[in-house]
Amino acid sequence: MAIQSSDELEPHDHAARVIEPGPLRYPPPMDRYLGLHINQVCRNAIVSAPGQNHCAHFVSHVMRWHHIPGAARCGFMSHSDSRPGVHIRVNEIFNVAPNRAAWPAGAALPDPCLVYATIPSNVRPGPPPTFGTHERKHIGLYYLGKIWHYSTFNRQVFADSRTQLRSRMTDIYGSATVYYRSDLVRT
Repeated sequence: MAIQSSDELEPHDHAARVIEPGPLRYPPPMDRYLGLHINQVCRNAIVSAPGQNHCAHFVSHVMRWHHIPGAARCGFMSHSDSRPGVHIRVNEIFNVAPNRAAWPAGAALPDPCLVYATIPSNVRPGPPPTFGTHERKHIGLYYLGKIWHYSTFNRQVFADSRTQLRSRMTDIYGSATVYYRSDLVRT
């Protein structure tokens, strides 16, 4: 069932959240997102912007994240947008997420968590590691055994296994692709 409006996914009355220790916020039921185009999740003008990557945008809408100080948000990309929106940059989410670490091939993932792919030159080793602003970076949400992520190239939400995501990202970024995981951004 396709969702026709972001109103069903993003209520107007949720308050901004600060980054602080506390319980993790769990994702909503994810099956409803499978196959959706980003314009079925967000109604701000950024959904039509050429060259815009929507993986972080999708994850942030799902989790309703708009609380990272100074981070870019989908609603600030055009004067015609209806509200401030949610975060849109992988590096801004990764760089504040708790418990950032490399995710070796075959390693288990905590459920839920965030997973990332990027090129080696985009990583500053830390501790903790941080990402730069290179365009080759991707984020997905691991939940109940699947990695939910938005493919801008394919214009839809996917639910991949860990192996499928690694294969997909290696095909795009090359054999040197590096993978990371983090806990969810605390709310």
